[in-house]
Amino acid sequence: MLKIGDMALVFGLLTLGAITVTYALVALRWRSVQGRVPRQFDFLGRPCGWSGKWILWFNPSFALVFAAGMTLVVIVTQGDAYAEVAEGVAAACALIAVLMLVVTERSIAIARKRATGLGWMFLPCLAIAIALLVWHYS
Repeated sequence: MLKIGDMALVFGLLTLGAITVTYALVALRWRSVQGRVPRQFDFLGRPCGWSGKWILWFNPSFALVFAAGMTLVVIVTQGDAYAEVAEGVAAACALIAVLMLVVTERSIAIARKRATGLGWMFLPCLAIAIALLVWHYS
């Protein structure tokens, strides 16, 4: 059975993997993306703001900076509930990293004219993931 520290490690590896895959996806698809890329989306997942393709590097970079910053917070604030806090932070980092991977993949698909938005399942799945994270760690 996995212990709390083990789950933090699993979430950490998931975070690292998602960030790595996102960077690789951008690098591999860079030449095939022409023109503008969605920068932001409306409530229904449709693009409502556009940028140059350089914006694709923002998503994995944001996930990396977020994970590094949150890891520093956990290291600095070691206390009685260290293991539980570390697991919750690792889970949040994993959620952000996977979110950035999905948004990057969809943005590339939209820029390549292979999709029109994030898809109808994006927002419900995100809401469920956030609700489960908040419920489990509150």
